Amino acid sequence: MVPVLLFAGFQLCILHAQERSFNPEAYGYHDSCDIRINLFSIPEIPVVLNGKTFWVQLDFGTAGNPTFTTAIEKQITFEIVSEQATYNADGSHRGSVKNVTIPSVTILGEDFINQQAVLADWKIYSTLPFNGNIGLSFFSGKRITIDYPARKLYVSTTPLPDTVLDTQGRPVIACENPPPHFPTGLFVKGIVQEKETLVYIDSGSSRSFINETLFPQWKTVTGICLGDANFAVPALRGTRSINFQDFPVPIGLTLGSDFLKSSVITIDRTNGQNRIILLKKR
Repeated sequence: MVPVLLFAGFQLCILHAQERSFNPEAYGYHDSCDIRINLFSIPEIPVVLNGKTFWVQLDFGTAGNPTFTTAIEKQITFEIVSEQATYNADGSHRGSVKNVTIPSVTILGEDFINQQAVLADWKIYSTLPFNGNIGLSFFSGKRITIDYPARKLYVSTTPLPDTVLDTQGRPVIACENPPPHFPTGLFVKGIVQEKETLVYIDSGSSRSFINETLFPQWKTVTGICLGDANFAVPALRGTRSINFQDFPVPIGLTLGSDFLKSSVITIDRTNGQNRIILLKKR
């Protein structure tokens, strides 16, 4: 049994999409931003660097400063703070990573001056070029909704309207306290094969993974229970461990964008709240 480590105000609300579809107006949204879903089913949002717009992955797994890659290195202005090389297991050079300062970064209309960032070789992370990753730290104190099917992103500084929770309410699930170095991480309790486990939600992962050490019969897993809702999961990939530094319990499952790609996910971090609504189409 996974020990319960409650984090004040950190809650998850799971809903069936077929029971209540997403209505932006009911959620108090008045404007939206078009997004892209790339070949890996990862959402991409427009980010302006020194006046130029680039499509950057919205990755729940990116903590702290954004990461940009060598795919756009020659198109942006930056100042190098430090640099280091990375290596493969056989000792061969994998790619370089630079800590940089970018004079101007604009994310959904909000300006960040002299923004610290990482500039890395895209080959370190991917088999195909990509522009970079932005994490949830840039939405602290806000509420966002990612509508994968409609290719829309909604942002608000106001909490979820009470009417949304009143009309769509289900038992609220308290999330696990994220590790100190990753305060924006999304960790929830779930049930897999009648066993309670910890689930990590990561939009930046193209695949969903299961800890085969915890679930030896993992190839038979086709669904997961979150709250009182059951969800089908895509074909899982087994791994021997899913660990986070300073995290007290092992992770049983990582849900990636192959799971999220048919969902509408809302993250509410306004007024000290920290909760999610997940509408999932089967």
